[in-house]
Order: sequence, then structure tokens, then C-alpha cells
Amino acid sequence: MYERDGEWYPIRQSSQVWDPEFIGLPAGTRAPWYYSSSRQGYDLNRDSNPNLDFRIENLADYGLTPEQFAEDFLDDRSMNNSRYGGYYVTPEARIITGVYQRLQPHVYIDVHHRGFNYLTEEDIRSVSIQVAAEVADPYDDPFSGDHYEVDADVLELAKQVNAVGWLALQRGFSSYGAIQKYPTVNLPGTTLGSFALNDTAIMLIEIKGQTQNLGQKQSGMLTQTAVVSINEILKALADGSIHDIDTTIYDDIPESANRMSDPTTRDE
Repeated sequence: MYERDGEWYPIRQSSQVWDPEFIGLPAGTRAPWYYSSSRQGYDLNRDSNPNLDFRIENLADYGLTPEQFAEDFLDDRSMNNSRYGGYYVTPEARIITGVYQRLQPHVYIDVHHRGFNYLTEEDIRSVSIQVAAEVADPYDDPFSGDHYEVDADVLELAKQVNAVGWLALQRGFSSYGAIQKYPTVNLPGTTLGSFALNDTAIMLIEIKGQTQNLGQKQSGMLTQTAVVSINEILKALADGSIHDIDTTIYDDIPESANRMSDPTTRDE
């Protein structure tokens, strides 16, 4: 969280102002869809791209002028939306992607926060986390023409990683092990989506609630859901046992459902 003008904002919302002329685009060019004009900042988790090398300053590499890019992409809402990758406008997205390109990890785990759900109609435990092994559909890059999709072996490993995380938290009948799959999404502009489309197995961990609206004990327990699951995943990767995990464990995790607007009740 950070404060600006007396209001608090999630930390993933940057405070970088959209200035098209500063990056060589025509004045008045529409901002990327993940830019908030009211908060004057970007959603940093939408500024990635499956084309890891795309940069606005290198438009000539794709046979585009700044004017063509502005007209055909940013000013066209059919292209400037969540179905397409981001544009690496922020230094944060460029840095994360640069580190990724140097390390070329086999597995990438991303931890976020979300709302509140209960597990099923029969099992009303409060869901501690939602997980996902898939967050992006096959993708055709409109700049290079390259095609990206998640390889079957990569998806298998992603399911195994998520399954190990699930197994690590099944410790008695408590909300600790009440886990759902994250809703089906297609977000190639996230780090998870762009990295998955570049042959990295992923795990999304969405912890319930926000750090500022839960008590200290609850926040500590929820932190452990990430710590415990990631530790077990690292062990399984280190000793190779990850490859012995049955992917149907992941497939059988309950789908996202039963959202609660008030976590003290089951009322929507």
C-alpha cells in the first residue's frame, strides 16, 4: 500500500503518469487499457508481453512508426485490451522480465491477494487460497507474428507443482487446506501468462483477503499457506519427486465458486 493525496492504493498500482510524447508517441495517444487515469498509474501485473523483447522504442523492428502503433494498437480498443499483452511501459515490468530472461526458470510462482469464498455447498470452510496452473490461451503476437502456446510438458509440470502445494496444506479439517482453483482466465499481459507462454511452468497463489483488512493472526496463518506450499514444492523439485505426482490431483481441486462479499457470513 502507498498513500497519495490522503488516499491509500494497492502497491501494484504504480504512480507513473502516462506521457506518450515522452516515449516517442504522438500527443493524445490513448493510454494502455491497464492505466488508470483517475489514479494516474499502471496495473503493474498487466504490463508484460509473451513477446519478451517488445519495446515501444523499437517499433521500427516490426516495420511500425510511432504514428502507426498509436493508431493501430493503442487508439484501437479492439487491440488495446486484456486479450493482448502489455507494452512494457513500466520499468518494473522490464526489470522482472529481464531477470526472467537471464535465469530462464523452469517454474515461476506468483503470490497475490483476492476476495472471499467458501469451498462447496457441503463444505463451508473459508477458502484460504485459490491456485492456477493455466492463465493464458494460445497467443499470436500482432507485432512479430510469432505464435505462443503452453507446451503439454510445461502444463503437466505446472499441474504437478500446484498439486504438491495442495497436498502440503491438507492438514486436518481446517480452512488451511480449503483450496479452490482460480477462475478460468486468459491474461497474456501478466507475468504468469507471458512466462507460461515461454515454456515456464507456473503456479498462481491467490491468498484470501487483503493484508490491510485481516488481523495479525489470520494474516500469519495465510502467509504460512504460501510458505508451506512453496517449501514443499522446492523440495519436490530438488529431489525430482515432483515428476511422480498425479496431475489429476490438480484437476480435482474444486473450481472457484461461492464468493462472499462479507467473509463473516455466507451471504453474497
